[in-house]
Amino acid sequence: MDDSTLSVNPSNVLEQDLRSVITWVEDHSEVELTAIGIGHDVTRYYKKALTIADADELATALIGKLDELFEER
Repeated sequence: MDDSTLSVNPSNVLEQDLRSVITWVEDHSEVELTAIGIGHDVTRYYKKALTIADADELATALIGKLDELFEER
């Protein structure tokens, strides 16, 4: 975010926009979002999310989420 953006918007403008877009996609789109936070809790943003400690866990987490996705179908 640059100084111009900060000078004319609230300090959390990007977080508000992110939440708005995520909510719209989750509620009004056929796209399914799943978030994997690496060392960062993303469950406050996404309905389907998990947090892993580091990138070494990413492959296992990704395969697990893909497996869940195809089991639902």
